[in-house]
Amino acid sequence: MAVVGLVLVFPATSIAAPPPAKTTPGGKGPPHGQAGSARGIVQSVAGKAVVVKELDGTTVRIPVAQSTHVFFDGKRATLGEARPGLVAIASWKPDKAAQRLQLFDATVTVAVVQSTTTRSVVVKMPAGTNVTIHLIPKTRVFVDGKAANVHAVKPGFLLVIKGAAPTSRPATELRFLRPG
Repeated sequence: MAVVGLVLVFPATSIAAPPPAKTTPGGKGPPHGQAGSARGIVQSVAGKAVVVKELDGTTVRIPVAQSTHVFFDGKRATLGEARPGLVAIASWKPDKAAQRLQLFDATVTVAVVQSTTTRSVVVKMPAGTNVTIHLIPKTRVFVDGKAANVHAVKPGFLLVIKGAAPTSRPATELRFLRPG
């Protein structure tokens, strides 16, 4: 049996958030108290912020706190595991820390769940193709880092695939994240 791997994908439809809180000139941080979102490469982690650089070169400060739920490659993690070079996704409300910070190693793939049955999960891969992942009764399923069953997985959830792309062999473990 194979452990399903994942490729990093940023599907626009699965992560709905307000526009990013852009930094002020000189990269000093977002305007105080503004809601925002960020998707980018972690540049630094300090105190109450994770600084990321988005694909357009914009630097964004993600406000974080002890209450922020951190996930690393789909597994529950701590803020101490955030480090430069990881991919980060988060959104937050005005004057609040991000509730969730999703971190990914650059070697993972993120696919979007299209449908599920007791024996399979259909996901849309980053290239736009649909792939069916076969399950067996012993397949371990996690949602937001907690053990679950496949019935808890809904369309729009993100599947984190680490390593090789899915094969025709049944998956032994699948890790999902709720969008947002």
